[in-house]
Amino acid sequence: LMGYSDPTSSRDLLGNRSLCFIFICAFGLVTLFQQILYGKNYIKRYLERSEGSLEFNSTSCKELRQEITDVKVLTMVKTSELFERWRNLQVCKWEQNKEETDNFKMSLSRCCNAPSFLFTTKRNTPSGTKLRYEVDTSGILHISPEIFKMFPDDMPYSKSQFKKCAVIGNGGIIKNSKCGREIDAADFVFRCNIPPISDMYSEDVGSKTDLVTVNPSIITERYTHTHTNVTNYYYKICSYCKYQCLGESHKNMCPQSGNPHERPV
Repeated sequence: LMGYSDPTSSRDLLGNRSLCFIFICAFGLVTLFQQILYGKNYIKRYLERSEGSLEFNSTSCKELRQEITDVKVLTMVKTSELFERWRNLQVCKWEQNKEETDNFKMSLSRCCNAPSFLFTTKRNTPSGTKLRYEVDTSGILHISPEIFKMFPDDMPYSKSQFKKCAVIGNGGIIKNSKCGREIDAADFVFRCNIPPISDMYSEDVGSKTDLVTVNPSIITERYTHTHTNVTNYYYKICSYCKYQCLGESHKNMCPQSGNPHERPV
């Protein structure tokens, strides 16, 4: 028997492909137009703060807060819907819940004792100590005299309290937000993973820094293997030299003159 092929099958396939192509193009154009029209103001629109006209304990504000607290798992709602609920809540005035604040502080002190152990210091970790890692509990670091010399003498900020704090990561989500001035207005600015604070980005992310962290993975993945990478790391650290770094050893890398172009010896 000779094989038989339906002459219309290729046309159907071509038609399906054409429809799929048209759909993809239309979706791409709509996305592009949205980005052009709203892209620059997208983040800022959600981050804008409002003094609000509704009292904290008004019925409307209680309902708005309930809509957010009802979300027990993030997968329950779309991210856009959660942002919309949060944005709606900005019409309400803010009021501190003193009782809940104290309960939260007490819970933290019982489990973590952050005022005493947030930093590894010469006071809480003597030379010769075997320090167990917090996440990978199987890992143990022997504190040699060389390592001990890198530790700060005692806990900074142990008795400090701040009314307004800002926590800034390095994911780039506030690019083009123009939030820099508001961030710098905070009493305490905490930055994660040495994000850039050069003049190129300061309008969006600010420059004020009270504390900056860096994960070991950031160093091993981005700033090793080549002289160029090591030099880039040096300059990145130098931009933070006047601020508190997690790891006192970083201070020794900073040029005494404060010139960011001065190379280490």
